[in-house]
Amino acid sequence: MNPAQMSLFEIPTFNITAEFKSALNDVTKSSKLSREEIIDQMNALAARYGVCLLKGNAKLTMAMFEKWINPLDTSRTMPLKAVPIFCRITQSYEPINAIIRPLGLFVAGEKERRTLKWAELYHAERNARAERKSLESNL
Repeated sequence: MNPAQMSLFEIPTFNITAEFKSALNDVTKSSKLSREEIIDQMNALAARYGVCLLKGNAKLTMAMFEKWINPLDTSRTMPLKAVPIFCRITQSYEPINAIIRPLGLFVAGEKERRTLKWAELYHAERNARAERKSLESNL
């Protein structure tokens, strides 16, 4: 699938660290969960699925979590394997959007998938009607 066409004024950067970390920070701040709850739930979900969030299978700590989401600290970034866990816990896909936005893409949720399916069916039906009319006029 081709990425969406960007406007002339949308100049993407592929240095996504700052935007990614800002998204993590914003999602954490707007979450209904406290930071402690996010960390506890991330550790629980990681353990359930056998995902090592830190080296040596250590549990995620507040100190490391703060480093992961601090937009000013670009030396430590949340590892890729932790991103789906964070997104599931916070019920936000904005960090993933920050990663794929330079490609002109975004994560489609259930509502967007249903809308897309409706549009596909609508256009297929419209095209079939047009084809039927064309065949009728040629009979």
